[in-house]
Amino acid sequence: MLFVLLVSSGASAQGASTPTNVNWSGPDNNFPLNWSYDNQTVINSQNVNQLQVKWTFPVPAAPAGQIQEAEGVMQTPLIYEGIIYGMTNWSRLYALNAENGEVVWYDDLPIMANYSRYLQPSVPGTLGIPLGHYHAIFLTTDIWNEPLIWAVSNTYQVFAIKATTGDIVLDFNPFVSDRQTNKIVGSYGLYDVDTPSILVDQQRGVLMFSPSVTEGDSAGRGFLEAWNVTTTTPRFMWRTYVIPPQDGSDPNWSLDTVLNMTHAYIFNGTGEVDLKALPQSQLSQMLVGDWGTFGFNGTTSFAGASTAWGGAWAIDEETGVAYVGTNVPGPDWNATYRPGPNLWSASVLAINMTTGRMLWGFQAIPHALGDFDCSWNVMLANETINGQSTPVVFKGCKDGYIFALNGNTGSMLWFLKPPSIDYENVIPLNPLNATQMDKYNWDGYPLTKPIVQSPSDTGALEADLAFDPAKNLVFAATYNEPKLFNYSDVGPPKTPENVTQWEFTWGVQILTIRPVGTDNATIYAVDAANGQVKWSYEIPYIPYRGGLTVSGGVVYVSTLDGTMRMLDEDTGKLLSTMNVGGSLIIQPSLGEDANGEMTLVLTDMGSTRWGPPFPGFIQALTLPAVPPAAHAGETLLETRAVAVVAVASAIIISLAWARSAKRRY
Repeated sequence: MLFVLLVSSGASAQGASTPTNVNWSGPDNNFPLNWSYDNQTVINSQNVNQLQVKWTFPVPAAPAGQIQEAEGVMQTPLIYEGIIYGMTNWSRLYALNAENGEVVWYDDLPIMANYSRYLQPSVPGTLGIPLGHYHAIFLTTDIWNEPLIWAVSNTYQVFAIKATTGDIVLDFNPFVSDRQTNKIVGSYGLYDVDTPSILVDQQRGVLMFSPSVTEGDSAGRGFLEAWNVTTTTPRFMWRTYVIPPQDGSDPNWSLDTVLNMTHAYIFNGTGEVDLKALPQSQLSQMLVGDWGTFGFNGTTSFAGASTAWGGAWAIDEETGVAYVGTNVPGPDWNATYRPGPNLWSASVLAINMTTGRMLWGFQAIPHALGDFDCSWNVMLANETINGQSTPVVFKGCKDGYIFALNGNTGSMLWFLKPPSIDYENVIPLNPLNATQMDKYNWDGYPLTKPIVQSPSDTGALEADLAFDPAKNLVFAATYNEPKLFNYSDVGPPKTPENVTQWEFTWGVQILTIRPVGTDNATIYAVDAANGQVKWSYEIPYIPYRGGLTVSGGVVYVSTLDGTMRMLDEDTGKLLSTMNVGGSLIIQPSLGEDANGEMTLVLTDMGSTRWGPPFPGFIQALTLPAVPPAAHAGETLLETRAVAVVAVASAIIISLAWARSAKRRY
């Protein structure tokens, strides 16, 4: 349902219609390069301690009957020409006036009710994945010559929505008809309703889509496919699979993909293995029979992988090449049914957007034995290599490693193993060692002795990277969260946590996972040219989830304790803190309102994976109109007080608004 409100504003008509200079176009801005960066200098390291609450918009609770955990706005809000766009986990898109937080319009996406016919349904409760969890939401201006918001729902519907009015101009499902008629060749597993992904190439009018696969029983055959979206009737272009058929019918699949690529590499923990340079006999020994038979029993496979979730993929718009991260192979802790390196899981792939051809591949984690997919954002920038300006891909994976890859070839330029991560029972495996490629898990399965694993089930890098092209710095947020694990069989449910049959093939007893040791997080500034750490900043007692934003010489660090820390980009020195009183699980965005006032926008919400769920709010911060005479410390205390009062007032207003909105329905 679309609902439009008239917005009262002090802005003049001329000011309201004048395009602003600073927008935020995707989860990580700078779309499709994904740097989480803005070159504005209005809010900077000298005045960031003066930020104050501009307004607070309380996000309504999920409607009655919705999964309880599907609360709040989890993606970084988009900003375009003075309007802020945020998608709730229950599929409502809000357009808010950046000047005052008033609703311009909102749109409840028409989500299909029959998704469970072809997807693995989410399960309510403490272990369930929320229906929602949006990450892939972008703003384009060149397609159809108007600003459009693009999003993909958990029912695998792709929407294009007019940014100015909220009208839905495109709603199509690139997946449902294929699944119902069994046209996904070689797929013998389900797909999940967590985070399918899309990517939009504005220059070519191409939308790329991929289904979502979890680390458990939602383990279909992963693929990428492209659609021409230059008209409102999308036209199918191509489909490219990222793993072999799941019945073991094509044992040469991994070998053939390598032979057909221009370049192909695997990381062995200390360097790259150039697959194209190996003798044919050695390459065949490594890759023929990769993935085995997936445990195929005639109807169902027990292993799979697809592309990664959680952030934007990058595009080189000049060449039409997309750079895509892929998911960990499932089940992630028990590799009984997936021997071999498991190409191309936990990898970065270069894909021709027009043809779907895999140009090169770099596997970051061969034969992964943990929840260490290469999710979150892929960043693309230019670096000077041998005197030539060269595209470089920066990618972090959830085992904590960060890579810089040559965008033309996929060859590794450098990697960083963050020294703050305490690795325990987690080590990179050597793809040239056949014994290691047949390991079931880290501690000699089928032994049942509990072991400590670090990184654990959430990994060590669960966040978007950021990049400042002016200073050539990459920023990353890593953490430690050690946990105790009991490994289990792969197959039909046998243990109490499997009574719902939710992700029963993880290969670990989900309900017995428990924390051990001390949590902490570390923020890194890394020289993009060589991977050397310039500075680090430690945050004790909490892990990290979401991402970083860099702008005006400030690194914005949003933490789960509800505190936004602002660090000096050059030194890592703490400049200021602000406690919003909830939980910050995603990085903020920056943009101008209709009057040209620079605004920092953050979201506060709860998530079952990172704490109790609650709807939270969208909040805008800005600098005071007149610099205050008080000292910085006093200003900060005043700002915190204003934030608390604003939230309390906004909640009261929200309840009244929700009651009136219900009447309008």
